[in-house]
Amino acid sequence: MNPSPIYADLSNLPPAFIATAEYDPLRDEGELYGALMRKNGSEAIVVRYNGMIHAFLNFYPVLSAGKELISQISARITNS
Repeated sequence: MNPSPIYADLSNLPPAFIATAEYDPLRDEGELYGALMRKNGSEAIVVRYNGMIHAFLNFYPVLSAGKELISQISARITNS
């Protein structure tokens, strides 16, 4: 059994916001997950942060991209 969610039943999922990083080895799989969600009728917003690495959000105190991602996540939580 593959643990990746891209092999799961992706129909009837709640809306998702998926952030990927340009230099993340999991980037392609994250973006594919969003595309497969949309293909199966679920709403998915996928945003790639160019120039970023895996877990860049952890460096939000010094990376403007991390601060931007936190703002995007916060906006989506408060608007849902």
